[in-house]
Amino acid sequence: MRKIKVMILHNIISPYRNPLFEELSKKYDITVYFCKANDNDRKWSTNLNKYSFKYKILKHKQIGPFVIN
Repeated sequence: MRKIKVMILHNIISPYRNPLFEELSKKYDITVYFCKANDNDRKWSTNLNKYSFKYKILKHKQIGPFVIN
């Protein structure tokens, strides 16, 4: 049986969301697109080595508080 493909767009890598993406990847063929890896105000790890879900960090340009991908 083929898995349903799902695309998720998320602003930054967030350690509290990664377990959710990992669980979803067990049932669905998900790819998570992050608008950027991290924000200067966030001091957490953005390491995704222990997760198996597919992801891509998009190229971006930041102008003040706005991120353009």
